[in-house]
Amino acid sequence: MIQPQSQAEWDARYQEKDRLWSGNPNAMLLEYASHIPPGVALDVGCGEGADALWLAQNGWKVTGIDLSTVAIGRAKEHAAVQNLNAEFLVRDARSYAEEVAERFDLVTAFFLHSRDEDHRAATMRALTRFVKPGGRILVASHAEMPPWSKHHEHADGSPRPTFKITAKSEIADLGIADWLIDVAEEKERTATGPEGEEAPLRDAVVLARKPAENGTC
Repeated sequence: MIQPQSQAEWDARYQEKDRLWSGNPNAMLLEYASHIPPGVALDVGCGEGADALWLAQNGWKVTGIDLSTVAIGRAKEHAAVQNLNAEFLVRDARSYAEEVAERFDLVTAFFLHSRDEDHRAATMRALTRFVKPGGRILVASHAEMPPWSKHHEHADGSPRPTFKITAKSEIADLGIADWLIDVAEEKERTATGPEGEEAPLRDAVVLARKPAENGTC
């Protein structure tokens, strides 16, 4: 499937299934965020809310934002059932950054990809605006698209140049070279495709801390 772009496209994708994702939090969230003292968190592109709900279960006051009204509706239902301190909003990251800049102790974003490189670049730059001084950002992205993905195609089905994301390129896109970089690595894992096929995938992971107002981290 070609990566959706608009709210309508995302809603249509979520409506294809009662649950699009597994309902489990990303393994990299557990690996890299478990040691961070709870505070106020933002999960960008939260989908059906699994990562945000895990954060709420572990003491965080969480906001999750996503373009899809369907996904946000499901996330709200899951939070209500579990009586968790999590708010979910239908928002675009760039416009939301105008509302709540420098508010969060932790900002997470997992696999924010787009068939529009300029759109993704602007979104990545917006992420850092949410982080308060001394706060952290945790980003994980596909270093290369899965072999079964149609992300390498343009909207009209024509081929796109093969892209490669690295931790170094993510730091550059985020514009955080002057932050304290706790993690910058590419990790390999085995993933299962839509037809049950397995393939090794590589993810680029960055965990960084924004300098405090006095210039320290």
